[in-house]
Amino acid sequence: IMSDAYLFIGINNFEMNQLPAAESALYAAKRVFPAQPGNPKRIRYLVREEHVFNNIAQLKLAQRQYDSAFWYVSKAYNYAVSVSSTRGIPNTLQTKGRIFMARNQRDSARFYLQRSNDAAIRYNFPDILLINHGYLMEFSRDREELARLYNTGLRIIGRKKINLTFQKMFFSIALSAFKGIGESQTVMELQDRIIAIDKETSYTGNLHIQQISNQYVRNENKIMALQVRELNRQRNIVLLQLFAALMCVLLLVMVILAFRRKNRLQRALLEQKNDISQDLHDDIGSGLSSILIHADLLRKATDSSARDKATAARIESTALEISLRLHTFIWSLNNQNDTIQDFCEYVKQYAFRLFESVPMQLNYVQEVTDLHYALNGKIRKNLFYCVKEILNNALKHSKADALTIEMHQDRKHFSITVTDNGVGLQQQNAFGNGLNNIKRRIDNIGGEIAIETSGGLIVRLSLPVR
Repeated sequence: IMSDAYLFIGINNFEMNQLPAAESALYAAKRVFPAQPGNPKRIRYLVREEHVFNNIAQLKLAQRQYDSAFWYVSKAYNYAVSVSSTRGIPNTLQTKGRIFMARNQRDSARFYLQRSNDAAIRYNFPDILLINHGYLMEFSRDREELARLYNTGLRIIGRKKINLTFQKMFFSIALSAFKGIGESQTVMELQDRIIAIDKETSYTGNLHIQQISNQYVRNENKIMALQVRELNRQRNIVLLQLFAALMCVLLLVMVILAFRRKNRLQRALLEQKNDISQDLHDDIGSGLSSILIHADLLRKATDSSARDKATAARIESTALEISLRLHTFIWSLNNQNDTIQDFCEYVKQYAFRLFESVPMQLNYVQEVTDLHYALNGKIRKNLFYCVKEILNNALKHSKADALTIEMHQDRKHFSITVTDNGVGLQQQNAFGNGLNNIKRRIDNIGGEIAIETSGGLIVRLSLPVR
């Protein structure tokens, strides 16, 4: 469409003898001419490439740049032949004839104009045929030939419907030719014909102007209707965007409120957990401490019987176990202990207290890259009870004299490895229910357990780091 527009602007400027403006427009038409034909269902190009190059050639002819004109018209002719352009072929041959006319090479001019006539007859373009007869009259000074060409042109006009513009062009060329030989009667006839064409053109032009004005008004009304429709569409889009924005804001507010409510619940639960742990520590812990003190006094009393001392020892042992379990439970409830560092320190203190009166060497190794990595209370509690079960089993059954606890963390896993140099796992049920408890607890927190007997027993607990 842009190429068509530039081409018509160039032709209009050319006919108004504004050659620089015509040249600029025609070169623009050549520059933006589509490389690929458009979809015929959607768009139709009004001109083809040979029209652009042929009009540039005519411009170069008017500027007397004959070599350039011939180059462009040859390109236009080759393209017209390649696409079988029925109008392009006689048009470009006509332009070649005019170039040789301008060079005063009459034989070559006659040759190309005659070829253009043949193509115009073959493809039924009488307007081109008529103008060619006018050009042949331009460089003829023979009265008989001029009369023959003129009469042939009149027959073409009589047989075919020829545009008034082409008729006037033919009569104007004929007028100049007959003036050159002093044929006054024919000159007067031609002047009358040209005047008649001008009158008809003026009347038709006024009619066309009225039609164009009416069409312009209709087009303006259509454009206004389209603009109103576009404004309505844009308004609907804006309203839809505003509605979507409001919905997004509403959704965001709901999400924020939900998060705040969730955070309030979590804070309330944490406060409740801390209150429970504090109450357990203050009330039940102090009660257990009182039981331990009285049991110890009963066991050491000189007037107590052996049976009372044995009962006091059992009470003291049970109270110690309950106190340890209670301490672990309180420790797991407190969210201030939710780091690997707190877990490792708790396990380390427990292990050294457990082995302080036992003839077994305890080694503790810690390789943790992120001491502040979070371990919630559930994970800490289950991991600790697993380690506790492993350590107690080693004390009872391993017959070892050395035990090592290794805490290791990398980018993917946190692992606890307990290794002793004892007799190893002698039978499958050596752990008893303890092994099942360990497996259940480690599965409950998404971890894994591996047991290996090699110069002792190696138990490895592994938990993925997220």
